[in-house]
Parts: sequence; structure tokens; C-alpha cells
Amino acid sequence: MLNSELSSSVEDALVQLKINLNKAYELSASRAGETSEHSVDFLLSVIFVRICTTARTISMMAPKDNTAESIWDYASLGTVLRNIMDALNSFLYLADSSLSKEEKDCRFWLFSLHDAVTRQKVFEFRGSQKEAEACKNRAEEMRDLLRQNTKFMSLEEKNKTHYLKGTDAFLLRKEQIVEANGGKREDFLGLYKFLSANAHSYPMGFFKMNEQKFGKGVHSEIEEEYTKMILCATSSNLESLCIAYEQCLQ
Repeated sequence: MLNSELSSSVEDALVQLKINLNKAYELSASRAGETSEHSVDFLLSVIFVRICTTARTISMMAPKDNTAESIWDYASLGTVLRNIMDALNSFLYLADSSLSKEEKDCRFWLFSLHDAVTRQKVFEFRGSQKEAEACKNRAEEMRDLLRQNTKFMSLEEKNKTHYLKGTDAFLLRKEQIVEANGGKREDFLGLYKFLSANAHSYPMGFFKMNEQKFGKGVHSEIEEEYTKMILCATSSNLESLCIAYEQCLQ
């Protein structure tokens, strides 16, 4: 193998990612034009497309060889993968087929409340008072709907007070969602915390750059190892996404 060529393991991981992307595209195309029965179903289709687009970004960002023309930057790839993990977490949370209509409504309205509160803050920071006021009114509408929801009202009083602030979109923690869908808590949190170190530029993301030879955009053993891991993890997330989507469509 020429030194400028990708290792077979990285090339295989990239090929598998593209195969899984094509499968996801085919699944999405097969459901095109269908009417959503619940607002959650529409959200699921949106998140599905979002994950596919982000995974395609990773496949395009991934180095194609070991020359100076390719940028080896596992930290950036990992930051994008973390976005996919968050989106898949949201998808699995909303796609739970065991949910009653009241529970579906509760989760959707809590998502909508979080969206309205977040948008309100963004508009306020930008000085767009008219838009901020509209978001504030929408947030109040979502709070009223939640107060009428039996699932939400069954929560402990302190939890209801917390969620009505609109700063938390989930009734479950990320690892709880993973475990509820057959994943391992330790595996998820281990990878998530590793990726977060780079996403937030924590010290772990740059303390050993010189010693371990990464973060300079050129090929190295550590860059290759983590790039392969990220490509494989992206493929795995796509597989989980397609399985969950097919199950919730049955």
C-alpha cells in the first residue's frame, strides 16, 4: 500500500457509512408524501432527514487519502457525530411506540415549550422585541396545554415547576433513553463525554496535541484511529435510526 493511500480499515468504514446512508435515503424516499397522524410523527421525519444530512457531512469531511490535500481532523468529525447522537436521542425519545396519546402530547408540547423559550431568548439578545413577544405568547400556550395534560400533571410538583420553565425538553436523561432502546449506558456516556471534550474545547481536547500528534490537520496514528471510530459510530447510529423508524411506522 502506498503511503498516500487510506488504510483498509478507514476505507472500509467509509464505504460502510455510504452504504448505510443509501439505505437511509431509500427508507426516507419510500415514506415521502405520507400524511402524519400526530405532530410527533412529523417531527420524526424531520429529525430523520436531519441525521441523514449530518451523516453525509461526515462522509464528505472524512479524509480520502493521507496527502496534504486531505484534512485529518477527528475532533471536528467527532463534534458532528455528537450532533447526530443528540438527534438520534431525540428521535428514539419521540418514537417510543408504547406511548399513549397523552404521553405523546406531553413530550411534543414540552419540546415546543423549549423551542419557544429558546427562540424568545435569542430574539431578546438580538433586540428583536416583536419576535420575542410572539415566542413568549407561544410558550404560554404550551404551558397551558401541559397543565391540561394528564401525563404532565401526574409528575411531582417540583418536576412540573422545573419543566414549565422551558429549559429542559426531556422527561428522561439521555442515558435513560439509550437504555430504554437496548443500548448500554456506559458505552453511550463514554463516547459522548469523549466527543464533548472537543465539542466544548475542554482541556482534554488539546492538552496532549503535541505528545499524541493530533489536531494539526495531518495524518497520524491517533487521527486515523479516532477517524475510523467516528466513521463506524456514525454508521451504527444510522443503522439504529433506520431500525427505529421502521418500527414506529409499522
